[in-house]
Amino acid sequence: MHTAERLKKVPPYLFMTLRNKINDARKGGIDVISLAIGDPVDPTPDRVVEALAVAAHDPENHRYPTDEEWGMMAFREAVARWYARRYDVQLDPAKEIVALIGSKEGCHHFALGVVNPGDLVLVTDPGIPVISRASGLSAPSRIR
Repeated sequence: MHTAERLKKVPPYLFMTLRNKINDARKGGIDVISLAIGDPVDPTPDRVVEALAVAAHDPENHRYPTDEEWGMMAFREAVARWYARRYDVQLDPAKEIVALIGSKEGCHHFALGVVNPGDLVLVTDPGIPVISRASGLSAPSRIR
C-alpha cells in the first residue's frame, strides 16, 4: 500500500516508544513503575459506568449531532456549567466550547487548521507530542 510522503516525516510516537522500552525492561526482569502516558490508576467509579450504560441505551444518543457544527449544544452547556461550578470560570457554550473526540484529536486538528507551509511553530519541550507531530504534517513548517 502506498502512503503519503508526509507520513515518512512523522517521528515515532513518543508513548509507543516508551511503552516498548517499559515492556523490554519488564521482560528483562526489571520492576518498572511507568510514568509514561498517565493512564488512570483507579477504575472508573461504578456510578459513572452505570450512568454511561443508561445513556448508551437511550435511542436519543444513537445519532450524529449533524444539526450543530461544534457539538451538541446541550453537551456544551453542561460543560460550561461544570467549569462554572468547578473553576468559577464563565464560558460561552456557543463560542468557547467545542466537542471533540479527544484532546489529542483537538490539538492535532487545531494545528492542521492554523499552521501554513513555512510557518514557524514553537513547541514546548517537554510538551504534548501531538502538537509537534501535527505541526509537521501541516507543513513543511519550521518546528522549534
